[in-house]
Amino acid sequence: MANDEIITIKSGQRVVTAEELGIELQPGFEIPEDVKKSYETWLGDFKSRLANYLDVYVERQTAAQEKARRQSMGLESVPEIGAPTFTPAVHGVPPFCDSYNPFDIFTLSPIHFGPFPYITPSKIVPAGEITLILTVLWTNPVISVPCGWGFAPTTQLIGKDVRIRLEQVNLSTVTDGPDVEFLFNHSGDPIILFPWFFIAPPTGANPQLMEVNVTVDVNAVLPDPAAYFAAFGTWYYDIDRQPPFLITPDMPPRLEHDVPMRYMVFPR
Repeated sequence: MANDEIITIKSGQRVVTAEELGIELQPGFEIPEDVKKSYETWLGDFKSRLANYLDVYVERQTAAQEKARRQSMGLESVPEIGAPTFTPAVHGVPPFCDSYNPFDIFTLSPIHFGPFPYITPSKIVPAGEITLILTVLWTNPVISVPCGWGFAPTTQLIGKDVRIRLEQVNLSTVTDGPDVEFLFNHSGDPIILFPWFFIAPPTGANPQLMEVNVTVDVNAVLPDPAAYFAAFGTWYYDIDRQPPFLITPDMPPRLEHDVPMRYMVFPR
C-alpha cells in the first residue's frame, strides 16, 4: 500500500516510500479500504512537506558552498565589518558544515487509524486497532568537499544493503519485542519512508506501555567507507496535541529530542 506519486524536487532528488522502491512491507493482515484512503491522503501531504524541506536544504547548502568557494578565490568580496558574513571556520572546517548531516533517521509517533472516537491521543491505542509508526531515513544528496564529502552519501550508499530495526520493549512486563526489521538495497534517494502497520495486541487486564527505539546500519566492512554509516533515532515527531488541564500548558504537535518514544495499549 503506497501513495503512487514519487515526489521529485528541482534538483532531481526524490521523496519515496519503501513500497515505491519495491521493498515488501506486508503487515500480515488486510488493511481496510477506509484506512488505506486516509493513510494515502495524509502521506501525500507529508511527502510534499518533506520535499519542500529537502528543496530548501539543497539550495542553502549549495549556495553556502558556492559563496565560500568564490570568496576563497577572490571572485567575491568578503563583507565588511558589520555586514552579514559567515562565522570563521573552526580548525579549517567551514561553518556551513555544522548543518551537514550525512545520514540519520527519525520516526513519527504512532498514528491510530481505528474507528475508536478521536477523543484519545494516537499514542493511547485501544487493543485490536490498526496503528502506524512511520520511519524516515535521511541520506544527504549534497556533495561537500569542504565538509569531507567529495561523494554525496546518496552516491556512496546506492546499492548497499541497509538494515532498519524498530526495537520495542514492553515496559509493563519488562519483556523484549515484538521487533520489526527492514532489509533493503539503498536506492540512492535522500528521503525514504518506511511505514509499519500493526494491530495493537491484546493486553489482558492491564494497559501495556511500550517503548520504541529505531536503529539503522549498513552491511559493509572496512575499507568500504559505507561501513561507517550507522545511526539511531534521537528525534521523533509527536503528532498528538496535548490539551491543557489544571496547571499544564497546551502542547501542540512537536519534535521531541533524546526522550523515548512511547505508546500505550489499553484493553477494551
